[in-house]
Amino acid sequence: MTAPALAISSPPTPSLILTQHFLLKLLIPISDAIFIIQFAPNSNNLLISSWDSNLRLCNLDASVDRLEANSEAALLDCCFSEDDSVSFSVASV
Repeated sequence: MTAPALAISSPPTPSLILTQHFLLKLLIPISDAIFIIQFAPNSNNLLISSWDSNLRLCNLDASVDRLEANSEAALLDCCFSEDDSVSFSVASV
């Protein structure tokens, strides 16, 4: 039994986001305009909502993308709950 062929391609060019104290390298580039960046009230996490219909949760301490959630429409806003346990986003239809 032969193994399936693997397609080898170059890795995507990372996106860079510069905040006041951090330079964050996103492994998955943001393909459209960033609408808002929200810092968590109690941690070094941030949310990025963008017109490419993705909500990204990033950790600045580890400089990593923690989560990317897709939407069906451009994301216009995002925020964290008071204890950082929940995030919210709003999209246009």
